Amino acid sequence: MKREDITKNLNRKVKYDNAVYILRGVMISQDESTRALVYTAHLQDYKAPQSYLNCDLWRVDTI
Repeated sequence: MKREDITKNLNRKVKYDNAVYILRGVMISQDESTRALVYTAHLQDYKAPQSYLNCDLWRVDTI
């Protein structure tokens, strides 16, 4: 997923690792060594709503 797609897909179904999740948020941090911005997606499992995970935003696909 690209940065431009975050607002369109917030609180909607997305795909990560061949499973369906809900995109609940994105965290932005800065890498200390390269000073580059790092985007981390906060995903909620669609089938098990009590389960959350964080992963790189670029690994998340839209549905």
